[in-house]
Amino acid sequence: MGIGKRVSRLFQADLHGLLDCIEEPGSVVRQALREMTEELERGEATLTLFERQRVNLVERLKELDQRIEDIDHQLTLCFEENDEPLARKMVKRKLELGQLRQRLAASHSELERKRSAQEQLLAEQREKLSTIAEKWEVLRAAGEERETSEGPLHSAWSDSLGVRSEDVEAALLAERRKRQGSASA
Repeated sequence: MGIGKRVSRLFQADLHGLLDCIEEPGSVVRQALREMTEELERGEATLTLFERQRVNLVERLKELDQRIEDIDHQLTLCFEENDEPLARKMVKRKLELGQLRQRLAASHSELERKRSAQEQLLAEQREKLSTIAEKWEVLRAAGEERETSEGPLHSAWSDSLGVRSEDVEAALLAERRKRQGSASA
């Protein structure tokens, strides 16, 4: 990686860090959830690609098995007719197809390994996304509940404590008299 690209990535990371501090936490979490969802979708697309490749390999393996079987029948005819030169060609072709089949079988095994690993990774990502989304919903709901219960200060406290406006007026008059009485004494 070139020095210019490294410096660019460093500044970009610093800028992202600064923006994360400025942004509200809710938008950061929503963006993280979107990114996780996109990553999950990319992983599922990869898994779909692996599945198509697997189906293709299985079909090619079946075709090769059929071709090898056909060559076996042709070899039987060659030996029955004592056609040694043609039998050599058939044996050579059978060996070539056998080698190709081994390579394809190895590719199939490797693809199965990758597909299995991708399935496991996707299952873990789905679980993490689900857990984070559930926690976010709980926190968001708790925040909304807190916002509605912490409405205007006077109405929330006066309603919950039972202070009426008449009580406030009476207490105000009493405080005024008390202060006027101590000021004249």
